[in-house]
Amino acid sequence: MVFVILWFAIAALSEYLVWGYPLLAVSLALLFVLLGGYWIYRIRKIQVSDESSDELRSKSISNLNLIFSVVMLAIHALILLLLR
Repeated sequence: MVFVILWFAIAALSEYLVWGYPLLAVSLALLFVLLGGYWIYRIRKIQVSDESSDELRSKSISNLNLIFSVVMLAIHALILLLLR
């Protein structure tokens, strides 16, 4: 999980190398780290919850992972489209 957050933060910082906007790169990196921290918090909350079945818990984690990935990629794609 931490690797994914670092990967997105590094991708945000690489925006500086591509587009030359240091403020955008730092703000994106911080946004990605904050979203990643919230993502880890939600995953841990689901893992320690008292849900009745492991299948339901696993499905909730999978859905959360999918939502997180789509949101991160959408933010990145939106920034790339706006800067073109």
